Amino acid sequence: GSSQLRPGTQGIAWEYIIILANMLNKDVWINVPVQATGSLASDLGSYSYNLALLFKDGNAFTNNQGLSPNLKIYIEHSNEVWNGGFSQYTWNRNMAIAEVNADPNSVLNQFFQRSAWQRGPEDVWAMRRHAKRTMEIGLIFQAAYGQGSFATRIRPIYAHFTIAPFQYNETLSWFTKVYGPPSNFFWGLAQTHYYDEGATYSLPNATVAQIVQALKESSDSERTYTSTINRIARSFMLHHTSYEGGSGFREQNTNNIANRITANRDPMMRQIVYEDVVDNWFALGGELYNYFTVCGAYSRYGCWGLTDMCNNLTTPKYLGIMDVIRDTTTTSSSSYDSSTTLTSSSSIASVASTTASTTLSSSSTASITGTTASPTTTLSSSSARSSSSSSFSSSSSSTTRSSSLSSSVVTGSTSSSSVNSSTSAPPQSTTVRTSSNMNESVCVHPYLPACALLSFAVY
Repeated sequence: GSSQLRPGTQGIAWEYIIILANMLNKDVWINVPVQATGSLASDLGSYSYNLALLFKDGNAFTNNQGLSPNLKIYIEHSNEVWNGGFSQYTWNRNMAIAEVNADPNSVLNQFFQRSAWQRGPEDVWAMRRHAKRTMEIGLIFQAAYGQGSFATRIRPIYAHFTIAPFQYNETLSWFTKVYGPPSNFFWGLAQTHYYDEGATYSLPNATVAQIVQALKESSDSERTYTSTINRIARSFMLHHTSYEGGSGFREQNTNNIANRITANRDPMMRQIVYEDVVDNWFALGGELYNYFTVCGAYSRYGCWGLTDMCNNLTTPKYLGIMDVIRDTTTTSSSSYDSSTTLTSSSSIASVASTTASTTLSSSSTASITGTTASPTTTLSSSSARSSSSSSFSSSSSSTTRSSSLSSSVVTGSTSSSSVNSSTSAPPQSTTVRTSSNMNESVCVHPYLPACALLSFAVY
């Protein structure tokens, strides 16, 4: 894994991210650690402010070069703070409880409305704190970058739980009452866009064909969530993005592993991957799309990768993404107007690309992202994209859009308590999602050269 870069550490230093992004001329998507300090733009000694300065100005290790002025930073507060299986969920929840206990009049407790699926007010406070922290970190980055940097350079992203669209609406409605329009603070909101083996999960003798069909049906079934979240995004004048997506199996499932892995290598996966992105994402108004992951071993823990061997770029899933890039890339990502004003009826489409990141489990990750320029290119679900003689019917016949994708195959996350933007010592390590299955070459080669974004996952 990436620990080979700096013995005794895990993760990739922020400095390497800046250098790589500049080398490839790619935007970056970063996740600021949940424990990062800094809540006010005036907190000049905070982790968040110094991280922003590092991206802006660099340090001695980057030859005092920050991220190139033409590149954008998409910012998330940690990763899946809604997910009770992750330590950042517990951290955020405990901090929310502590804040309200210290001050019952805290903004987290204002306009209180209990949410479905929540066990108590603490969970509502936690959801609200996540949105608040996303805003605070975004404002700190804007303070470092200066007036006019919002949307043009700095793009805070509010990410939440896909299968609970009502919670997006509840939290953003509360946010509006307390702080004003979310579009003044967030560039977009984000969801996942995964599909899995569906009902065949519990069938020990499911055939490869049955599993492949179930993957297709699962992809199509996600259209409901995507459409609903897209309407919510538009209602709050926000861009609609996917922070992770792709083909994945439910972890820890020991049923029928051989057929499940074989299904992910089936020729029909090329078409399923293509239609999942084009017909079940972009056609529904989705924009920036991050694919998880470029390369990762296939096992009982999932078949996430476009390929499971980093030197094999001919797998059906990988070719499916390359088909998406081929059919949607018409302009340079730098031509995308980041300041586009959204209305509730906007349907700006944009593509995304993925970079190799890794998870706390043993599955490795990657992302693919991109952005749209102007809606001029006509895409059709009947586009030539698969050599397989069999085909699935598409739920969307055609859509019009123009976009440019870019990819990187790198990832990192940080957990250090401080960032020093002026140090000449070796760069700080990030704490990362790291994977023993990650081939080191994934971290240095841009396997999807047409794509536009580097994604770096962090806790």
